[in-house]
Parts: sequence; structure tokens; C-alpha cells
Amino acid sequence: MQKCKSFLSLCLLIVLLTACNGKKTASISDFSNQLYTPEYVSGFSIKGADGYESSIITVTNPWQGADSITTQLFIARGGESAPEGFTGQVLEVGV
Repeated sequence: MQKCKSFLSLCLLIVLLTACNGKKTASISDFSNQLYTPEYVSGFSIKGADGYESSIITVTNPWQGADSITTQLFIARGGESAPEGFTGQVLEVGV
């Protein structure tokens, strides 16, 4: 009987640990929801993902004469980490 209780306790502990694993890691392709559409400017976008507080700002050709240059900034909110495949800068902001 003691072995059975120990085994059940171990199973319960494993279930609790996996359930409290934290936030899942997003993929960069998840950030496809346009959060802001500028009316008078071009060259940047601000996108978010369902279920995430963070956002990605993408700037394309940031100066005159630039060709095919793109930079990205990940605005990390709520302790979220940058998505898989993200190579730009990360800015962590408080709540």
C-alpha cells in the first residue's frame, strides 16, 4: 500500500510540474496580427500574436537610399521571451 501511495504521489507531482511549465515559446510566424496600421507613414509594422502580450516592430529600409534592409525589435511584456527564429533586438518592458 505504501508503494502505491508513493507512486501516486510521484505521478501527481509530475502532472503538476508539467502543468505549471510556464508560457509556451512562440514562433515568429505566430506574430501576424497587425496591431497598428499607420495612416500617413510607411516602412514599419507593429504585429502581435494571439495569446501573447508582446509585439514585434519591423522597420523596412530605415534611411533614404536603403535597399532591402529590415530591422526588428521584440517588445517583451509579461516575462515573455523572444519567439523562435527571432534575430533582432529584444526590449523588456515592465508591467
